[in-house]
Amino acid sequence: IYSLMAVKGVGAPVIERIVEEREKNGRFEDFEDFLRRTAGGDVNKRAVENFIKAGAFDNLDGNRRVYMQFYEKMMDDISAERKKLDTNQMTIFDMMGNEEKKQMKQILPKLDEYSKDMILQMEKEVLGVYISGHPLDDVKDVWKKNITAETIDFAYREDIEGSVRFVRNGKPDGGVECYWKLNDGSMVFWQAKYFLKSFDRPQF
Repeated sequence: IYSLMAVKGVGAPVIERIVEEREKNGRFEDFEDFLRRTAGGDVNKRAVENFIKAGAFDNLDGNRRVYMQFYEKMMDDISAERKKLDTNQMTIFDMMGNEEKKQMKQILPKLDEYSKDMILQMEKEVLGVYISGHPLDDVKDVWKKNITAETIDFAYREDIEGSVRFVRNGKPDGGVECYWKLNDGSMVFWQAKYFLKSFDRPQF
């Protein structure tokens, strides 16, 4: 439950709905099964999209690119079916047995997954951290040859390298309040704050 709470835009009602359904009727067989059993109400399109970006469905029948391209249509189709049931408009699908319904399920196409950079951007957007890798992974061998420590060793004030993010806010005196975070992929983050009278671009 805690790991689901980490996903942006997903609250307790969404998680409780998913957990309750899983405990009551077992594991979700595939992406469509998840949508049919949970979609609606609190489990809306935004929640599903953020789950996709976080990689919550990576162990099912498709990949993030496929889910992102088809989840809205699939949810719309499921919603339309439910509305017909609410008005007693039976369809051929409604009269089928469970095995026949399984054979009629939507078959997701095979699409190449997003690039590593895109996946990492998605994870950062909805989780605030990278979980499947790090932007520096491809150049790790290069920068490791040019440093004497990683962020975990920062207390020793060694020369290190990592990704830095600057955030600035205007101050009453015209200066700026700057924050920087350093992360080299070792899952250790170092943050500091300092003040400047003027601030244009960071110099490296």
